[in-house]
Amino acid sequence: MPETQQFLLARNVAGLAEALGVSGSAGSRLCDRLEAAGLGAWDLAGNGDQALMLAVTQAGQRLAGWVREQRRSDLAHALESMSAEGRQALVRGLTELTAALR
Repeated sequence: MPETQQFLLARNVAGLAEALGVSGSAGSRLCDRLEAAGLGAWDLAGNGDQALMLAVTQAGQRLAGWVREQRRSDLAHALESMSAEGRQALVRGLTELTAALR
């Protein structure tokens, strides 16, 4: 699993809620649902402050990998269905967007 996904899924509830832009209670409910589904597991943070964190399980890693592959496949099919001119316009537009965001 990419490091950024591990960072988002292996942190304390408050940090996860903040990263997702939701309230602490919503973050806590999300963590509880992930644990109930077998996608996350509570563990001590290991930094000496006894904080709990939710770490992604192997089942969660498999699901994340499957979702990532589905997205890649869907995007590849969509790009293949576009004309060459359409793909070139997309590249130009994304290049401009990237520059504007810097």
